[in-house]
Amino acid sequence: MDLVVSGHTHQAYNCALPNSKGRSIPVTSTGAFSRLMTRIDLTLDTRSKDVIAVQAENKLVDRNNVLGAAEPIMPVAAISQIVANYNALASPSPTELSAASRRTSPRPAMPPANRPWATWWPMPSLPPWHPRTKAARSSPS
Repeated sequence: MDLVVSGHTHQAYNCALPNSKGRSIPVTSTGAFSRLMTRIDLTLDTRSKDVIAVQAENKLVDRNNVLGAAEPIMPVAAISQIVANYNALASPSPTELSAASRRTSPRPAMPPANRPWATWWPMPSLPPWHPRTKAARSSPS
């Protein structure tokens, strides 16, 4: 293994961790909500097909080019059309919209920055494996 591109943690990092043999392996994650992207450069040995160098750098996504650091990010028309087609397919049906409008607890569209989902998403109860559930069940001895 020459590089780990991780996700789902909603944490941003770019570091190196030792593998089982002590070799340093780059590990990257871009955080949440597309705030960062990772530029990865792999150098390959064309004869052996081995990775001989890895460079990874997390870059701020500046959608409005506020920093003036690069050309503004412009959508690619062909990709925008693919996304629009999938959005149409994934749109809720009128039945789903009607059921959603009857919910008693409003759900926020986005979580507050740097807050795990469990602190903002209304849940009727915690799953049995959740630490707070275990803590609630345990009694001091």
